[in-house]
Amino acid sequence: MEVNNYIKCRKSSAIYSYYMYVDTWERKGDRIFDDYNLKLKLTDDIDDGIDIYQLVDVRVRKKDEEKFLEALSKLPNRMLLTGFPDYNDYCSGIVPFFEELELKEGNTW
Repeated sequence: MEVNNYIKCRKSSAIYSYYMYVDTWERKGDRIFDDYNLKLKLTDDIDDGIDIYQLVDVRVRKKDEEKFLEALSKLPNRMLLTGFPDYNDYCSGIVPFFEELELKEGNTW
């Protein structure tokens, strides 16, 4: 089953797209992004200090967007292999919440 572990933000520019994705505070996704030769710009992260997961806000060059999404699709398996078996469940709960919040409040994260 494929898990949705990201939100594409409405904010964009001619060169960049903006995303929020679920990762651990240890940033397990960074290694995957390195494997894909992606240079991402961290713009913010949302960490409540309680959960082991956080939402990471990044800026992605539009020309790299397809590679970025492919790399994100590898993250759930990386999480399972590195001891985070509840990652998919966490994403299933938090991603729809933030998608709905963005639509209701008109946020452009």
